[in-house]
Amino acid sequence: MRTGITGWKKEPIDMGGYNDYVMMKADGTPVGGICHKQGVNAQYPSGAACALYEKGSK
Repeated sequence: MRTGITGWKKEPIDMGGYNDYVMMKADGTPVGGICHKQGVNAQYPSGAACALYEKGSK
């Protein structure tokens, strides 16, 4: 996973047997993610986009 262009870093999230990933800005703000279509994410259609919001944001 290339992260050098945007400066984002990937952070793994243990999903119990595999990892999904959240993409983080240098300041620790989440900006996106990469998820496998299994487990809690199995219900979403392929190519579905999800949004992450900071607590308290609108």
